[in-house]
Amino acid sequence: MMKEEKVIANVNNVTRTLIWRYIQTKGITLNKFCLEAKLHQSNIHTFLKGKTVSTATIEKIGKFLDANK
Repeated sequence: MMKEEKVIANVNNVTRTLIWRYIQTKGITLNKFCLEAKLHQSNIHTFLKGKTVSTATIEKIGKFLDANK
């Protein structure tokens, strides 16, 4: 795997961890998280299971989590 691919894979894994941590900390469901973050639940569900999402979605997740610390 090239260095850039490892960075991208790491970003996905970190994002997954942050989503799970947020859900657990807030005591909410994945559906509620998606509603609050204005994300499609089916996309985030498959992302959490190992698939990828667009860079724009990763950015949207990051902005939401940053704004809701």
